[in-house]
Amino acid sequence: MVARDNVSLIKIDSCILADADIDQAVKECPVPAAGETVCWRHTKLDGVKSFSGKSCSRTTPWLTETLPGAGEFKVPLDGFFQTNIEVAAELVRRVVDCIARSGLNKLIELYCGVGVFSLAAAGAVPELTSVGIELNPAAIKAARWNAKKHNLDKRCKFFAGDAGQELKKSGDISGCCLLVDPPRTGLSGATLNNILSANPAKIIYISCAADTLRRDLLQFRKAGWYLETAGLLDMFPRTAHFETIAVLTR
Repeated sequence: MVARDNVSLIKIDSCILADADIDQAVKECPVPAAGETVCWRHTKLDGVKSFSGKSCSRTTPWLTETLPGAGEFKVPLDGFFQTNIEVAAELVRRVVDCIARSGLNKLIELYCGVGVFSLAAAGAVPELTSVGIELNPAAIKAARWNAKKHNLDKRCKFFAGDAGQELKKSGDISGCCLLVDPPRTGLSGATLNNILSANPAKIIYISCAADTLRRDLLQFRKAGWYLETAGLLDMFPRTAHFETIAVLTR
């Protein structure tokens, strides 16, 4: 652990937040070299796996994450997936419900990762087609594999690229539901402007940072959008952080 001075390191014998198998792996790991970072992940099917640094390459090994109600998904070893599986499953269920109730049959998902939301939505709404955009090419490779695994590769397409730039290439999406799940920094100014120019029929905004969500919602409101519904999920218990789902309508 890092001390309050942000410099000193405090040795701990165990971490009560970590999976027990990770805790044991950490204890058995040799001390990393100066400047080296070692990360551990655990899934029910793969057990404990570790990696050093961030490769984000097309050859990154995959793990299998299991999401109740949505199935199995391949995820790059160094790629993103929610750690709180039970709440993540509820998040997916609520987002899919929002998409289904929108009555729209076309979905564009920005920051799609390995395609969980798009694939879950397409599985629940038979007539839905979706396009997912993600900057990390390793995640897109996994998303395409997941689409085939779920027999949805004909209706769900995934592309690697910058969210705002790729959206700009999409042209008129006035009949689409737009799903965005940006990092804590929220939407960049360019991406937000491109969303407003593209003028989708509905926007579903997933956020893990209430401050940047508020900042972006104010910009949407100025452009003529209003907040239809919003809800919170306690993705990170006993912390000040939570997951938000906001639905915006023109």
